[in-house]
Amino acid sequence: MYYGPFATSEDVSIISNQGERYVPLVDPYSAAVHMGHMASYRYALRYAYGKKILDLGCGVGYGSHFLASFGAAEVTAADADSIAIEYASKTYAHPSIQYVHFDATKPLPFPDQSFDFVFCSQVIEHVEDPFSFLKEIRRVLIYGNFCLITTPNKELFNPDPKTTPNKHHLSEMNFSEFEALGRRVFAKVKVNGIPQNCVLYNANKTLDLKINEDIVPEDYLMRTDNVSTCENLLMFAHTKASGKFEETLPSSLMEVAESLSPYFWDPTVKRWVILSKYPKTPIQGKVEFKPAIGKAITVFNSPYDNLYRVDIGLLNRGRFNIDIVLHKGATQRTPVMYHTVIAQAGKKLSIIFPPVKNSKGHEFFLELKGRYSIINRFTDRKNLPRFEFRDGELPLWTFHQLEV
Repeated sequence: MYYGPFATSEDVSIISNQGERYVPLVDPYSAAVHMGHMASYRYALRYAYGKKILDLGCGVGYGSHFLASFGAAEVTAADADSIAIEYASKTYAHPSIQYVHFDATKPLPFPDQSFDFVFCSQVIEHVEDPFSFLKEIRRVLIYGNFCLITTPNKELFNPDPKTTPNKHHLSEMNFSEFEALGRRVFAKVKVNGIPQNCVLYNANKTLDLKINEDIVPEDYLMRTDNVSTCENLLMFAHTKASGKFEETLPSSLMEVAESLSPYFWDPTVKRWVILSKYPKTPIQGKVEFKPAIGKAITVFNSPYDNLYRVDIGLLNRGRFNIDIVLHKGATQRTPVMYHTVIAQAGKKLSIIFPPVKNSKGHEFFLELKGRYSIINRFTDRKNLPRFEFRDGELPLWTFHQLEV
């Protein structure tokens, strides 16, 4: 199995659970799904720093690894899916994480008052008895502390259950129902929301997600007003009526929690990275783009520091090696920063190089050329590399390593 950005959906179909199990490192990338899932973990990070926490329903472990990477003292990452836990143990291993498989039909396999903080995202809607489930969370939470539970808002994600039921969701709730459930178990409850605004309603009452280009990052900021209209509901539940929901994250790491950029763990470099799909800037009037003959150039701007990888789509890999030259500058006359020859199968051409420390705001000139002869151009055209072009431009992805 391929674990790095990006695997194909077929590579991870065994753990995708028909779309209910989010796997971050899958091509094609969905900004709506990734931003939504990571938004909840960003808020959990504010309260998990220095704590012994339970990530209940951890899935494939990307969020548990995020919390452990940025300061959670000890993370118990638990899930009822043994296949997801196996994947998490390999892809998101961390010295501060213990991955645990548990039986969802039985009480949680932890002693009373075991954890400083419990985080449970997008799980409660999957259980038959959410009241008993919440009581179990209360049981394993140390008295005087609180938990954070999230769920999709039924009124937005399933407005007409008679025609659009989600067979995976057994206990969907709206704002009022979610808040009332919390008050049955905990002494103090507040429910905030994340608008997301990623859902599109079709004429036949089915739902789709917005395409990446239409996602508005600011929609993934938590709000305390008009929560009933938010797509994602976040319940803060305290064991004490006088308790406070206090953040523990130091100011030096607050940028990680506040940033709305798409973060990923890249196991190939063992670093958290920022992904940015950047709109491609072709050289006008100098070079004609001819994807059919295996050549392309483009100029792109790096939106962040520590640029270390560029991915380009391939319509056809072909049988020839690809010569890659990357210049640090906007023209072919600028110094060559990286030069390599790649023979790579698959739909992506990944160019990985030593991180460029101060890359933010700088332009880079990229040349791509299949290593074939003039004769091959005419006699073996079907085996020439062909790059993915859109509207005469070369779309690409840039990856940047986080410094923190």
